[in-house]
Amino acid sequence: MRFRFYDELLKADVLREFTGKIVGLNRFEGKSTHFVAPQGINSVVKHFLNQQAINAIYERTVDRIDMELDSKSYVLHTKEEKETLAADVVVLTIPIPQLMNLQGSIQGLLEPWRENLEKVVYSSRYAMGLYFNGLLDVPWDCKYVDDNECVRFIAIDNAKRGAGFENGYSVLVHTGVPFGLKHLEDTFDQVKPVILQNLKKYLPELPEAISTKILRWRYSQIYKSYLDSPCSLVLKHLPLMIAGGDSFCQSGFDGCIDSSSSMVECITNFIKSKM
Repeated sequence: MRFRFYDELLKADVLREFTGKIVGLNRFEGKSTHFVAPQGINSVVKHFLNQQAINAIYERTVDRIDMELDSKSYVLHTKEEKETLAADVVVLTIPIPQLMNLQGSIQGLLEPWRENLEKVVYSSRYAMGLYFNGLLDVPWDCKYVDDNECVRFIAIDNAKRGAGFENGYSVLVHTGVPFGLKHLEDTFDQVKPVILQNLKKYLPELPEAISTKILRWRYSQIYKSYLDSPCSLVLKHLPLMIAGGDSFCQSGFDGCIDSSSSMVECITNFIKSKM
């Protein structure tokens, strides 16, 4: 099943097999085949959306889900202008803590699963992107770091994607999980100089960045998934509400495929039952 998606994305040039140099891979990571999305990871989602006649609505934050009085559909409440949206099927792929914080009658639907949902554990880290003019010459494209309390992963993003340096270059840095947990509630102004100081131990030639963006990745990779990793969880059969994502399987693209395939099967069965 997974290979079908990889083949399709490779043929469409949405994914490419990574051929650059990675240093510092551990014995498990070294056995994996690595891929890169030259146009960014959101190009994978866009590829599949563009194949369907979907009228997608973006930039909405759902903070409450209620069931209609006739119990046949849901009402989604958004923060933006207190807008409401109707839905016959709801698919939720947000991290479990955000799922548990949704308001409305969804709380009653979560209750039978609450104990196991609360046992899901995430790693936390910071990610920082730095943007520069000019060129950068280093003997690797990506580097894993084992001897630093702060920095865990560094990527020269242009090289990783197979792009040129005509418009400058960018460097991506991930902190380690222990550092992320220890400094999770620090401000960006507190964390940024610490990351920069440690980054320059491995790239001392870096000039001052023309732009920097830092992200607090509170719910990074899955450390402990939902019980028995079911790939998805049906919260209610009629009207259908499903929870999915890597919380219910594993982090990484394979986990995304497994969870989405499981949810598609649930939706297909739901549609057939109404025919």
